[in-house]
Amino acid sequence: MRDIFEIIYFISGPLLVLTSGLILWQIKIAKSNLSASYSLLEQEKKVMKIESKRDSIEKSCQLIDRYLNEIVPLRWELSGFLESIQMTNQKFNSFTIIEIRKNPDYKNWLEKLKGKSDETNKSMTLLNKIETFTLFFTKGIADEHVAFSSISTSYCEIIEELYPLICLYRPDNQDNSYFNDIIELYRLWKDRINNIENIKNQDTIEKELALLKTKLETQKDITRKPLRKGMKPLGTDDE
Repeated sequence: MRDIFEIIYFISGPLLVLTSGLILWQIKIAKSNLSASYSLLEQEKKVMKIESKRDSIEKSCQLIDRYLNEIVPLRWELSGFLESIQMTNQKFNSFTIIEIRKNPDYKNWLEKLKGKSDETNKSMTLLNKIETFTLFFTKGIADEHVAFSSISTSYCEIIEELYPLICLYRPDNQDNSYFNDIIELYRLWKDRINNIENIKNQDTIEKELALLKTKLETQKDITRKPLRKGMKPLGTDDE
């Protein structure tokens, strides 16, 4: 019996080493598989990100085409009406009816709307088209940077023309108010346009200052230039 226990004892040592080696080998394989899975997951994320970016750009191009073919023509159709309902000293701040009620032209403006239900209804159609257009950008479905370079100025001009009508349907700035997406994109693009203009103006001023500085330095060099030998300053000749 003792011999059997001794045999088992001597055998258990190598078996334990072999078992430990197998466990370590399996752990190594598991780590390798995990690392490969993580690398594959990262690659899939990159692919999904690229595809998402591509889809976003493609959607932006489709929306630009839609803007040019649906929104712009309707805007031109209503250009006379929109021009006639503009208020003097109009500011584009709160986009609420409270703001336009403060304008001295408010009562006259309401009178102008009477008898122009067709134009008003078409203007609402225009606003609804613009709203469905803008929500793709404000919700991140399309890339607004792609559209900015081609239509941002036109878009902001249209919103400013429609400003009184937008205010008419907005008692406040709550999340459930009408045309929130229109206003969000307008403010985003308008601020960016203003920033670009400010940078351009600053560059122009800096160039003009640099040119003026160069002229002044040139004039200083001329006045400091010594007279050639034998020349006398004007008014110093002997009588």
